[in-house]
Amino acid sequence: MREALVAYLERSARGGNHRASVLAAARAVASNPWDVVSQAGKLARARPLIAEQDLGLTADLRPVAVDGRQAVVRIEQGQTYPGWDGTGRRKRGAYDTPRDLARRVVHAASSAVDGELRTGLDTACGTGAFLVAMAEAGVPEIFGTDLDEVALAVARIACPRARLLCDDALKHGV
Repeated sequence: MREALVAYLERSARGGNHRASVLAAARAVASNPWDVVSQAGKLARARPLIAEQDLGLTADLRPVAVDGRQAVVRIEQGQTYPGWDGTGRRKRGAYDTPRDLARRVVHAASSAVDGELRTGLDTACGTGAFLVAMAEAGVPEIFGTDLDEVALAVARIACPRARLLCDDALKHGV
């Protein structure tokens, strides 16, 4: 998480907004799609805060003493940093699917298909856990939708071949 956090903080210090900083973090770990999903995904779900004093930041985006053992980066007073937003996540219905669960669900769904599997769809793809699992499983065409544009931007880096749309996939059935 340190590499993603450093990229986020550096971009933010150069005047980047939250989205640009999250994308810098995603690109910093782009060689591993699961790191993009878990690390940049966590940053996408955070909210930018201003440090009122020097502090340390953990891999879970929790502030600690500047010299705390759990601190992976140092944040200086006045610096923008990503703060954990648990309340906002629940309100938006944002949940990050663990890698093993995404893989198991994709495997179970793929096994249940009669005939050739051609397409996979995640109607609330967030930062892309199921998209990456579908790509690993060899699903030829991958689609995803989500309402969170920053999460979708992370998913585009995690699974570049997925076709993504910022939309509410469920509104069409109402």
